Amino acid sequence: MSGVRKQEEIGRVVDKLKRVHRQGRTKTAKWREAQLRGLKQLLLDHSADIRNALHSDLRWAGAKTQGVEIDTAVAEIEHAIRHFREWMKPESVPTPLLHQPASSQIVSEPLGVVLIISPWNAPLHLVTNPLVAAISAGNCAMVKPSELAPAVSAFFAAHLLSYLDRDCFAVVEGGVEETTMILKERFDCILYTGSTKVGKVVMAAAARHLTPVLLELGGQCPCIVDETADLDVTAKRIVMGKWLNCGQMCTSVNTLICHEKVRDRLLEKMVKTIEEFFTSTPKSSPDYSRIVNASHVERIKRIMPGMGEDGGRTRGEKVYYGGEVDEADNYIAPTIYVDVPDDSKLLKEEIFGPILPVRTFRSFDQALSMAQPEEKPLAAYLFTSSSSRAKAFRDEMRCGGICINDIHFHTIQPFLPFGGVGNSGIGAYHGKHGFDALSHRKAFLHRSTKLDAAVRYPPYTEKKTRIANFLRKSTSALSLSPTVVVGLGAIGLGVVYHYLRVNGYLEGMQEYCTAALQPPH
Repeated sequence: MSGVRKQEEIGRVVDKLKRVHRQGRTKTAKWREAQLRGLKQLLLDHSADIRNALHSDLRWAGAKTQGVEIDTAVAEIEHAIRHFREWMKPESVPTPLLHQPASSQIVSEPLGVVLIISPWNAPLHLVTNPLVAAISAGNCAMVKPSELAPAVSAFFAAHLLSYLDRDCFAVVEGGVEETTMILKERFDCILYTGSTKVGKVVMAAAARHLTPVLLELGGQCPCIVDETADLDVTAKRIVMGKWLNCGQMCTSVNTLICHEKVRDRLLEKMVKTIEEFFTSTPKSSPDYSRIVNASHVERIKRIMPGMGEDGGRTRGEKVYYGGEVDEADNYIAPTIYVDVPDDSKLLKEEIFGPILPVRTFRSFDQALSMAQPEEKPLAAYLFTSSSSRAKAFRDEMRCGGICINDIHFHTIQPFLPFGGVGNSGIGAYHGKHGFDALSHRKAFLHRSTKLDAAVRYPPYTEKKTRIANFLRKSTSALSLSPTVVVGLGAIGLGVVYHYLRVNGYLEGMQEYCTAALQPPH
């Protein structure tokens, strides 16, 4: 198919999604629940196909795919099914006295058609999780899976629309050419997961139509281990978090910053743990995956001291463990470097591979300074037994998210937002945060005509201004409907009238007014 015909076909698909969305089909809770349950059923019915696809693309073992990809995706869907009706309800907010009688609400409205561009490193749940957010918020969606995970991409193309409303969703496969064509179309939001470099391209394309973006990118995620940390648990959690997918995770540890008193003991335990998890020959372990393709193997080699374009030279870095590379098998061993200087290539960019540079510190303030790269990372980690240090780390680190005494786990807590800041991303999603990100939060004020304050109308005076400012600053404790406000006002007037009448004030006031209105003698 020619480029022009491809562009026309993509345009027709986008137009169809927009047309269907304008009809209002996706707004109902019934439709949203049906799509969420359909997406869940897709994963349950085709778990074997998904396992095979992940093994083909990344050499993931079946049990690993089930636990890390499928079960994580199902949990996100089930969370949305339990809560999305509550998220849909209008949110009542207080109304200042100046606006009374009135009620104020925030109404969540679907954005429209969402473009989801997913990466190759977690190719299943980084399609399904954005879809959960889009569906919960009542949107149509076009999905563009990564061409670097061709088996998973083909799976979505073959099966997704069999479980969802095919009038409201579309899957487009392809590479850079197709993605470029898609980005020429106008969407209501673009959710992209991938590199900062491509994220800038996506944002530039979105700017042509003033399309909002949600970008989940990456960065140099640091991990500090202080002298109070439980080293046995720390070693296991860092090894799992770093080499879960050969370091090819956007929240993977990029640099390990360890207190000098515990560095050697921690590294000994980490090496022992690596060999427990993946055996002494990780290349033969079914749980140790592969680099996605040959070009990424070459990219990682270029930043490995002693193996890149520097002709074998280093800046003092030493291989503590690993270092083996097999280009024919897209294999790089779990590799640890020590004595890493400030100007090492390993510290200049996101590694996105199974290489772990290790640095040491003496004071916690020094560690905090070393942990904060020039660009804000997507995640930062601290292993400590000190609650005061955990609080200081929380308050001082500028990053997308923080996890204390573990790696990655904050990203699968459905009540927490997941997203970056600066070069590591824009916006956040998961759970209600995803619902909000893909909704327009529309302001709604319903006023009554029963009472009409004169202070709002000309001629304006200093007295009117003082009254208006007082009323503006006074916010009612409850946000009540105009009918209720008028009713309460009538009740209040009735109570005052009854009090005055019972205590004889009305008769006195009547006599006074009568006398005051008599003409002078």
